[in-house]
Amino acid sequence: MPAARVRLAPAAALLLSIIATGGTATAQPACPKAVEAGKGIVLTSPDGRKSELRWLAGNRVRVIEENPNVPRGFPRETLTVQGLLGVEVSSASTKAKVDYQPGGDTIFPLALGKQHELTYSSRVEGQQPLQGRMIIAVLEQLEHKIGACTYEALLVARLSELDGGRRTPMRYDVYVPALQAVLKSTLFDEAANAIIETETYEFETIAAK
Repeated sequence: MPAARVRLAPAAALLLSIIATGGTATAQPACPKAVEAGKGIVLTSPDGRKSELRWLAGNRVRVIEENPNVPRGFPRETLTVQGLLGVEVSSASTKAKVDYQPGGDTIFPLALGKQHELTYSSRVEGQQPLQGRMIIAVLEQLEHKIGACTYEALLVARLSELDGGRRTPMRYDVYVPALQAVLKSTLFDEAANAIIETETYEFETIAAK
């Protein structure tokens, strides 16, 4: 695969819409703040989307998602590395495992201005394995408000390039390291110059679980 760096800078208008998260207050005492094995949070949005996160040992986070607007693929359960990189995905229609080289843990802690490259193998049940590489870059440091809580967050961009040169759409995540959670995500198809609505969301409420 070519070693050239993948350009991750988004269009100015899109970047502004993603960063415009609002709020400048600090996190309140009642807000979930720390990642503790065996505990978790529930995130919800006005469109009915729901995500339950449970923090596990070894910086793993189990995420169970519901999305009533998408008839296929939900509910979906994903085992992640620090809430960002999926390693196992399962739903009624799909089961998949992803292996990263070097391991997914090597990109953490994330830092502003850093770009990482991981090669990976994705095995979807009943299909041939896919080989590719993932480029991950931290573009901005910001504050993100959810409910009455405001957290320090990072704007993380990532895309995958599969063998043969085909690229996936670009994903921009507002990621909160203290929660090991993505609170806002935008999927952008550069070829069509369009946001993919079914994979774009923003959680607006948070509760301890």
